[in-house]
Amino acid sequence: MLYQPTDSAAAVNASRLDSSSQAAIIVALMNKPVQCLFDFESGNMNGYENWRRQQEERLQAIRNEWGLPVRRRVRLRLKNIDGEFEGVLRLADHPLTVDSRLPLHLRIDNLDVFPDDIEQCVVIDDAQDNITPL
Repeated sequence: MLYQPTDSAAAVNASRLDSSSQAAIIVALMNKPVQCLFDFESGNMNGYENWRRQQEERLQAIRNEWGLPVRRRVRLRLKNIDGEFEGVLRLADHPLTVDSRLPLHLRIDNLDVFPDDIEQCVVIDDAQDNITPL
């Protein structure tokens, strides 16, 4: 199934989970910050570098949790669709929490997909895409 963006995409994604999973995710979101913060009062002069490092750590956590080569050049074969798609696999939406029970919204070129749509994913160039942020 290809992802079709809607105004209520979050509601559609949440409806895939049972109520106990939804409650666990809400508790996790309440206990963790959604966004990395710049701490201007700490006297740390490397705030931007710290932020970049935090973004890289988050990206690696997403890669590990879902087992997908996000921000790598890949060749995808999707279920129920003939042909292959080649490009950089990117996050279309940034997940609020790193939890594989939640759907991950991905994009390759102009095609939006979820991990469940992917039949095969092959990394064709291991060089990381450093131009675009998470």
